[in-house]
Amino acid sequence: IEGGATWMEDEVFDGANDNYNYLWPQFHEGMDSYGATPYPTWITFRGLTERFGTGTPGGGEQVMEDFWELVSRNQANNRTAINMALRNKGTSLSGSLHAYAIAVKFLHPCGGGYAYPRCLEEAAGYEDARGLPTVDWTIGTVGESAAGAFERLALNWVRIPEDAGAYGITLTNSDTGGRFRASAVCDTGTGFEISPFPQKVKGGQSTTLLDFDSDGCLSAVAVLTNEGPTGAARNRDAYTLATAQEPPPPSMRIADANVTEGNAGSKAMAFPVQLSSSTSETITVAYATQTVSGGAKARLDFVPERGTVVFSPGDTAETVTIAVLGDTVHEENERFKVVLSSPSGATIADGSAAGVIIDND
Repeated sequence: IEGGATWMEDEVFDGANDNYNYLWPQFHEGMDSYGATPYPTWITFRGLTERFGTGTPGGGEQVMEDFWELVSRNQANNRTAINMALRNKGTSLSGSLHAYAIAVKFLHPCGGGYAYPRCLEEAAGYEDARGLPTVDWTIGTVGESAAGAFERLALNWVRIPEDAGAYGITLTNSDTGGRFRASAVCDTGTGFEISPFPQKVKGGQSTTLLDFDSDGCLSAVAVLTNEGPTGAARNRDAYTLATAQEPPPPSMRIADANVTEGNAGSKAMAFPVQLSSSTSETITVAYATQTVSGGAKARLDFVPERGTVVFSPGDTAETVTIAVLGDTVHEENERFKVVLSSPSGATIADGSAAGVIIDND
């Protein structure tokens, strides 16, 4: 709330610029948790609202008015209230925070190839007063990595190599909580080329951005925001960011499955197919059923199938479904296999799964 009040001073007394004295906040601290003083967070509210208009009825001021009204009436906590206020404008807190993280790092005034929500009207004044915000970590050479941690509803910046050709970047949430959103941003001097990572990553997950083109970048930065749930505890969630000239493709595996047969008709037997990590490209793999010696018989016990599993960008889990045919014959449990082959964009770690038909007669 205090950060919002400081934003209001800047909005009403636009020419005074006293708020420049509060630059910069501790960007690794969450919006709803701060250290010595809340006042520097006015720039965050500025970044969230400026795109809707400054000093204009129904503009950015409306976002803050909606926010304050919800909080003052105890209808929502701070985080929910600002998210609801932004949704009234057709966006969200998570998306707006990420766009702001790009705008405040590079500090470009609006114009030319730099447009809202990734520019700031008074960017030049901010830079003159306090300089550019510094990155949290630097990766100097492709093949190196960085590790950091920051709170929820906060941000981190990692400088990544420029003019190093195309390379891959893998973000891993090495903690048990948090939810990281990331983009690799190339500032060409005339505009941004923004490459979002294919997936947000929760605790223990990773995602890989393939073929980030760093040529022609005056500055290249991986921009991270933490969208994890907030609470009383000030959680700092850890991550690693690794670069690789040719990132290893993800691996895939298919898991065993079973189903109890019916007396007639068919039942679906679902075989989970899992990728080790998501990518920004489409991945495919062929599958086919196979009989095993002494096992289930095709067309009598199950419907033979062959086809293709398709993983869209960001997808890590798909299913192969095989129809199992029912009967009233007493027999032992029977088996068949589903086998993966011919992957594109990934390797196969475990490409054979057993399907067990459990007799019910």
